[in-house]
Amino acid sequence: MPKWNRSAAKKIELLARGIAVRDGQILLCKNRKSDYWYFPGGHIEPGEPASEALEREFLEETGKNIKADRLIFVHEHFFKQDNKPRHEYSFVFEVQAPLKIKAQEKHLEFQWMKWTDAATADIRPKALAQMVGVFLEEHALNRHIRFRTTRR
Repeated sequence: MPKWNRSAAKKIELLARGIAVRDGQILLCKNRKSDYWYFPGGHIEPGEPASEALEREFLEETGKNIKADRLIFVHEHFFKQDNKPRHEYSFVFEVQAPLKIKAQEKHLEFQWMKWTDAATADIRPKALAQMVGVFLEEHALNRHIRFRTTRR
């Protein structure tokens, strides 16, 4: 991995993301213009607790209320988007989400995906997806379903 140019990223972005597990499936989101999935959530506003940001973003994007439960982990990510360097931290919470989810914003799509399918899907950031895979392997609902954490 090439050394990251510290001065290239102009700011650090803070995000709150949710991991919702239900009936052997995990909730994923994507921008309809992209070909990859990510965990639902969004940016944390200044002065806003991460758990409240996740609840707010979920309500704005789906019209549904959720409760951000325990913080599972924090993930740091460096990447390029539109050839611009980015630096973000994601605060990842376990959440309970309703089975019927419909995006309130036209550019978004939500989908409950079987764990076995999610294991081979393009979920970004990949390192975060692998961490979630480990979490899912230890999740109480995973007694009957295996989630592979290996990636291409």
